[in-house]
Amino acid sequence: KIEFGAWVHAVAFAPNEESFFAGGDPHLIKQYNMETRTEVKVFEGHTSSILSIALTSDSKKLVSGSYDESIIIWNVESGENIRTLKGHSGWVRSVYITPDNKRVVSGSGDNTAKVWSMDDGNLLHSFEDHTNWVLSVAVHPSGEFLATGSNDKTWKLWSLKTKSLVYTSNVAHTDRVNSVVFSRDGKSLISGSLDKTISIEDLNPAFDMTSSFCHKVFKSECQTDDNSADVFDWTESETLNVIKEAPLALIEPCRHNKDQNLVHAAALEGKGAFLSCTLLLKDEGTKE
Repeated sequence: KIEFGAWVHAVAFAPNEESFFAGGDPHLIKQYNMETRTEVKVFEGHTSSILSIALTSDSKKLVSGSYDESIIIWNVESGENIRTLKGHSGWVRSVYITPDNKRVVSGSGDNTAKVWSMDDGNLLHSFEDHTNWVLSVAVHPSGEFLATGSNDKTWKLWSLKTKSLVYTSNVAHTDRVNSVVFSRDGKSLISGSLDKTISIEDLNPAFDMTSSFCHKVFKSECQTDDNSADVFDWTESETLNVIKEAPLALIEPCRHNKDQNLVHAAALEGKGAFLSCTLLLKDEGTKE
């Protein structure tokens, strides 16, 4: 065991596995040598408890989120504060770095998840559909999707490219969602909750998770009594086709090419699994 000297709220390995980091009370982050288990460096700059830490894949930068409502990007080698990110109006419970090391994602007690530029610290976007604290954030291995877990008992999937909500899972848990994480292959999402359960959501490989064309989910109100679902052209708000005799809870339509009447759609079941992909031609009907 290593004595930190106060409550520890967050730990993280450096990707190079030469050291690890611990953050907690009162407002400190400590770096330890992995082999000797000895303290290497102390990072000081926050004014309250450290709640989350993450490192870039090259182990050169450390990002921390704090109860003081700020995020700090640190130089690991020197221990210096590169820049402080301010914009949240609540404590920062979770931080995550995108696979390309270019963006920082944060989840906060102000009910939002925010995306920041690693290079200049500018706020790039704020996702604001949760109705309570955002407790956990995770980025898909492709770098194109964000998952958020919340005190509102849901987890949500967002597109980082289109800055839009892709899906909400409101049946997986009956209490707050404390943690979300994608599998390394990007095919599954695991969430942990205060309801004492773990939910494993299958993101079906038949759905192209690296597609950059998906923009909007039309929710279950689109489903009709005859067990069919309308598919809409999101650019023109037109009904393109109707899929009959399919037990669909959600339909995700996407325009693949504005010069062609081609639409890529994914059918989702109630639990959030991607069931199928369908190509819809506006004038020629449905091709599967």
